[in-house]
Amino acid sequence: MKTVRLTLAQAVARFLAAQAIDTPSGPKPLFAGCWSGSGRIGKLPEALRGSGVTEGGGLPLYRALNEGAMAVAATGFAKASLRRQVMACVTEGQSAAGALVPAATRARVSRLPLLLLPVDDSATLEDFQDGTAFASDCLKPVSRYFDRISRPEQILEALPRAVGIFTDASACGPVTLALGENALGQTHDFPETFFLPTRHRIRRPQPDIRELSAAARVLERARKPLILAGGGVRYSEAGTVLAEFAERHGLPIAETRAGKGVVSWDNPLNLGAIGPKGTGAATALAAEADLVLAVGTRLAGVAVGTNGLFANPELRLIHLNIAPHDAAKHRGLAIVADAWVGIEALDHTIANYQAPYDWRERAGLEKQAWLQVADRELAADNALRPTAAQIIGAISRRGGVAATIVPADDGLAGAVNRLGRTAGVDDFHLGASRLPIVGAIADGLGVKLALPEREVFVLITGHDYLSASSEIVAALGLAAKLIIVVLDDDSLARPRPTSSPAIGFTAHAASLGAVAAHATGIAEFEQALTRALGNDKTTVLVIETATALGSE
Repeated sequence: MKTVRLTLAQAVARFLAAQAIDTPSGPKPLFAGCWSGSGRIGKLPEALRGSGVTEGGGLPLYRALNEGAMAVAATGFAKASLRRQVMACVTEGQSAAGALVPAATRARVSRLPLLLLPVDDSATLEDFQDGTAFASDCLKPVSRYFDRISRPEQILEALPRAVGIFTDASACGPVTLALGENALGQTHDFPETFFLPTRHRIRRPQPDIRELSAAARVLERARKPLILAGGGVRYSEAGTVLAEFAERHGLPIAETRAGKGVVSWDNPLNLGAIGPKGTGAATALAAEADLVLAVGTRLAGVAVGTNGLFANPELRLIHLNIAPHDAAKHRGLAIVADAWVGIEALDHTIANYQAPYDWRERAGLEKQAWLQVADRELAADNALRPTAAQIIGAISRRGGVAATIVPADDGLAGAVNRLGRTAGVDDFHLGASRLPIVGAIADGLGVKLALPEREVFVLITGHDYLSASSEIVAALGLAAKLIIVVLDDDSLARPRPTSSPAIGFTAHAASLGAVAAHATGIAEFEQALTRALGNDKTTVLVIETATALGSE
């Protein structure tokens, strides 16, 4: 067996660069880049750079201004690339690993691939109860797989395990390989075969015929069926298949936040977002449904309002989910399978079933009533301080531009989820809304790196802008254009003395090097938006709003 002598850092770099993954548009690198925090090149990134990881090469090296932001950007990238590609994040020093925890938690909960490579100092935390404790231990609870690498040969097992997790749709999540500082320069004779180019593919598990038959029998008896489309439909790229299935059988569709956009908003059967911050149409039909076919969703309580949203006492649940533990929730019937192949199999099994005509007609009437409400909320007026809903409407009216909206906080995310008219999964990105410390600018940066051909709009409040604006510098450095819309509702000025000057968001953004503009009212905002779309540089548009929380 031929071997090659490499340091630990060299071996990691060479292995990552050799991995590829099949996508509908052809093979792509599984690992799309490596982030280094604090804007500096440390020990491991320097070794990676010398081992084939370059700022312009096949495995790019990116630099962020802080570790928390780079991890958020990496998760944003993973979600926007539909979990087909992964970014690595390198930190050095005892305190840096802790900054990765919020993004790693989000990646664990959302099942997003993320490779964390904290470099442990040779000294421990000096814990008098545990002499083996390191700062990177804080990542254990939020990692799908955690390993501490103290000798180079350990990666022969650890790295393939990481790839196995990243390419398993049911187990996907963050992986932490804590690298010992003293091990970075150690060498080992690695088998050359370990670094051979390897192509991976995401498996599409077929449903069990018994589960399929049992679910089909229940569905065929339903008088008021409803499809609930979740993030699993997005990652399986099964939106078209689901829309065709719904149209053939006359099944109305509601969307979770993670599933928003899997079916175009103008499809007559798409009732829009479900849950406490959902549409009136989806809420009305969910209350009466006697069967819910939940495809690729965990049925999280916050998202779907499980405390009373489905009010029919005769309700039956069918879970079509790739994860067995999700398919078993709420005493529903399980179909453990990939969303795409599961929908196709169910379609064949219930070939002659049609939902009752009066139920389909009810869905159409509820949707039309909701669209009238949404039209009023999205419409422009002459108010000097428009609502967040009106700003969303202005962005929606941009016309002919492929764009992705990234909301910064939960209120803005709820408004976009409820009112945003998405034609595809790339139109709406829900990511860092629960991570205000590093905010959505880093999230938007990750989306832009994954979808460079699209305009990326980051909707952010003034408060969140102040805690997240440093990543404007990172976006400018990477020539990754963002359009950042700052909703200034003047709330930051209220606790201060009336003589205090207003915060100059526009001047601040300009000082960082971004194109910056201030707008009063929707008419001025739309003009500024047109100019922003016409330039090729990150732009910050500040608009005074009546409320930063969207529609009433």
